[in-house]
Amino acid sequence: MNRIISLLAILLLLGCSAEKAEMITYKSDYVHFYKGVTPQLVSHQSLEQEIAFWEGKISNQPNGYIYYNKLAVAKSKLFESNGDVALLKQIDSLYLTAGKMVAGKRKTANYIALSSNTIKQHQFQPALDYAYVAMDNTDEKFGPSLMVFDAAMELGLYDLAERMLTVTKNLDSFDYLVRLSKFQDYEGDLDSAIVLMESAFDMVKSKNHATALWAQANLADMYGHAGEIDKSYQNYLAVLKKNPDYNYALKGIAWVAYAHDNKVDEAREIVEYLVNQKAMPDHHLLLAELAQYQGNNELKQKHIQLFESEAFKAKYNGMYDAHLADLYASEYGDFEKALTFANKEVKKRPTPAMYALLAWVYELKGDHKKALTIIEDQVENKSFEPDLIYKSAVIYASNNMNSKAEQYFLEAKDASYELGPVIFREVDRYLQSM
Repeated sequence: MNRIISLLAILLLLGCSAEKAEMITYKSDYVHFYKGVTPQLVSHQSLEQEIAFWEGKISNQPNGYIYYNKLAVAKSKLFESNGDVALLKQIDSLYLTAGKMVAGKRKTANYIALSSNTIKQHQFQPALDYAYVAMDNTDEKFGPSLMVFDAAMELGLYDLAERMLTVTKNLDSFDYLVRLSKFQDYEGDLDSAIVLMESAFDMVKSKNHATALWAQANLADMYGHAGEIDKSYQNYLAVLKKNPDYNYALKGIAWVAYAHDNKVDEAREIVEYLVNQKAMPDHHLLLAELAQYQGNNELKQKHIQLFESEAFKAKYNGMYDAHLADLYASEYGDFEKALTFANKEVKKRPTPAMYALLAWVYELKGDHKKALTIIEDQVENKSFEPDLIYKSAVIYASNNMNSKAEQYFLEAKDASYELGPVIFREVDRYLQSM
């Protein structure tokens, strides 16, 4: 009997050790990046001083086009730091003004910058138009073609995007490799996408600048999607060690803490810090999900309302319409409003993701046949994103296509980390009922 008890104790200890070994995040690794400090204050002040400097130059020399470009770059850096989208319209105006002061190929850089800036505002057709203007003003097509690629991917023009990769092929270029990586990911070849991004990062990792940080943070995302969660976490930490202000990496750590380690309170602590650091309304949606996971409906509704109060502000100009479509359908049952938002998004960017959103609204409305038609026509075999796989699975199940639904739910289950614990519970519930 004692021997049995001893064996059980050993097994219990081994189980506890295994559980402990599976934990990835440790608060001591990252708490100093946000607790009791305001690391962005100094950088904000520095950028504001830089902005004031270039504004002074423009005031003294209104025709100095280079000053408009310098001011636009400084305001872009401030936007990346504080998330104030009002800056983006100001940046548009500065690049347009500078573009009017020059002719020919000297316009190219301005229109490439305009294309990139309008993508940040979710204005994808203008981004494509600006990229073509840039292309028309120069014999050097590489930079403009890559911007055409970026806009085309957002617009669901995948044949055009692939054509841009063909005409600009240069495996020695960082900018080319990251686009090729993105396209491989879109095609569902995550392994190749990671190899390409690793090669791109190798080109810049010795330099502690924004490009290297961006590449490593994106690698961290991709490792997470591939199930290499510890590798993802370590790369987020590496980014923060190089730049403690890199909030995107901190948000990535919050997701690891929540989705992998079930440390919901620690994840919430990080995201609450981010809310105060950067004006991004969707942070409130993540806080709402954390509250939902813990069964705190009052807190969930509070953050949904905070999201709405921000998202409807004129300065966002429809940037959060996709989120609002989902919200009005799933939380309020106001399907007419939800359809208005979803149709606007489909018109603006007719991608599989936006069609899946439209199908989802019809699904929640109870129009299962309409939802299925959209999925079969516009989504099936056109994207491998886990969220689309999950939505498709639910819609197949509603249309009594149980075999196909089960296949898709199993695929969604494999992507449980990326989908998050709330959706994973739904996936598990569906599978158990089949």
